[in-house]
Amino acid sequence: MKNLLPDWIYFQLVYVKNYKRLGNFSQPQKFSEKLFARIQNPLPAFSMLADKVKVREYVSKTVGDQYLIPCYGTYERLTPEDFKNLPESFVLKANHGAGQVLVVKDKSTLSPESVCNQANKWLKDNYGDESREKHYLNIPRRLLAEKALLQEGNSPDDYKVHVFNPRDGRAPHCFIQLMKGRNAILSQAIYLSDWTKAPFWRAGYSAVQQKDNSLRPICLEEMLEVAIKLTGTLGYARVDFYVHDDRLYFGEVTLTPAGGRVRFEPAGLDAHLGKLFSWPDRMSD
Repeated sequence: MKNLLPDWIYFQLVYVKNYKRLGNFSQPQKFSEKLFARIQNPLPAFSMLADKVKVREYVSKTVGDQYLIPCYGTYERLTPEDFKNLPESFVLKANHGAGQVLVVKDKSTLSPESVCNQANKWLKDNYGDESREKHYLNIPRRLLAEKALLQEGNSPDDYKVHVFNPRDGRAPHCFIQLMKGRNAILSQAIYLSDWTKAPFWRAGYSAVQQKDNSLRPICLEEMLEVAIKLTGTLGYARVDFYVHDDRLYFGEVTLTPAGGRVRFEPAGLDAHLGKLFSWPDRMSD
């Protein structure tokens, strides 16, 4: 039944379920309201930024090729012959959504036909339909294979830099969401731009879980600088990075985290972040 609902009803119902209040999407003030307004009226550039293949050109032009994970190939459809030509370890992903990722540590242990079938099924997935994130629907679907940035056989930590551009003369405001343990028990911790613990946390992850003892990344200042450059004049964006062998690598740009349903606590932070998120949306050339 929800697929029959018009957008204005659907998004209001989702917002009320998540935030326990009505949302103002025509004149948004809070961080969450601006995310939901953005989902309903995405800028044309959003599809490019969310496209894991196309965004590589933007990263190269804006900050340089040195931040790109080496790419082994892109495919409209993966074949066993393509699989044969890939190195022993790599990461395979679809470019038009999230979660469609396969980390191949040793391809000799896998069936080429099975991997190809799984990857090609991703291409049939209308990612964005469920959450009605329209900018994903305009991405030409492809697969890409990248170098696997493994650390002792595991995926590296994920640094998600949230960048807020007030655009009123104030400097951009950043905080870093560190995700660890994707191969085991996932934990999250949030740090301010000087790597002190943030006085807030993501809903669903208690303050106790924030006591993460990871070391400050050696390239923290570079990470923040690159994230701000990639965000451009957008009021807000999340830019994800990996650090491998002390080198910084770009992961992706996310414009509507968790389909707009990402929440931070304690109460009042939604309004505070909304003030840092300049509106209306604008993307420089």
